[in-house]
Amino acid sequence: MFAKARGKPVMVIEMVQCLMVGVTVVVVPVGGLELPLRPYYNEVYPDAGPLTPPDADLSASRVSNMGRTTDLRQFIMQYVQDKRICSDPALRNILLAEDAADERAKVWWSRRCGGHRGRGTRLPTQSESTLIRYRRKSSNRDNPQNSLDRSRNDEKKWQTIRKLMKNKKIKCKPKKVAVPLPNPDRHHTELQPECVYIKQCSGCCNSPQLECLPIKTKTKTFPAMELTSVSSGLQFTKDQKIRMVKVEEHRECHCECKVRREHCTPSQVYNEDACQCQCPAHLSRSCPTRKVWNEKECRCECRRPQNCTTGRYFDVNSCRCAEPMFK
Repeated sequence: MFAKARGKPVMVIEMVQCLMVGVTVVVVPVGGLELPLRPYYNEVYPDAGPLTPPDADLSASRVSNMGRTTDLRQFIMQYVQDKRICSDPALRNILLAEDAADERAKVWWSRRCGGHRGRGTRLPTQSESTLIRYRRKSSNRDNPQNSLDRSRNDEKKWQTIRKLMKNKKIKCKPKKVAVPLPNPDRHHTELQPECVYIKQCSGCCNSPQLECLPIKTKTKTFPAMELTSVSSGLQFTKDQKIRMVKVEEHRECHCECKVRREHCTPSQVYNEDACQCQCPAHLSRSCPTRKVWNEKECRCECRRPQNCTTGRYFDVNSCRCAEPMFK
């Protein structure tokens, strides 16, 4: 696995395909003491006794020893278990290159390293081969227990939804909120405090046509400090005095229609059940050419009104400019 040029060691990159995954090995031999090398304990090679993980630093002597390993399978198994494999830019560029023909290598890299540059390696709690982990995850996808777990998760979500819908705090009722003090002369005066904490109608009505409105109120009076800017020569001072301010507090609330009877035009009738202003049912909504139905006025109107030239007028019946009958 190593070659020499002019008496100096050089880097050699080889692609080795092992079973279902493609692995690129990058070896840089440098002089140093050789250390014994054995693989982790895993399910592929159970005869090897349990060993402690390798040192955090992959020394040059260790790399050199890996290059002289006679068992190629043993060499590959140890290489793919090293957590620094995901941070090797040369390996990533080769496996994920656009012209790379082996899709299995790309799949393996995506599952081993998360498919992104710089993402942390997903290490198992126990030492086992990458191939065993890949097979185990693949077999678990079709496990009926997974479908059962998803059903249980959905049921928990439905229970949470029902619990939220029964929560009394979201219902339409008086709730304490900060209400600004009314100040009709806010351009010249300032009130302190600016707000008071009183009850106001708030909450949901379970319909987009409804809104939470007060049906019973009470007027409360609060003292406030009124600040008025006074000009004194070249200086401006603030004149302070106490002012009593009235604020309406809501005592009872009810869900009412957003569109009410007072919102309807004289031509419309109010449908209380639908919370809508509608045209009378007996009116025909079929309009002639050049006209469209106006739902607010409950009649057919010209589609494009025009500005006529001097001496002519716009006829709303024919929707055209016409000459006056009498000159």
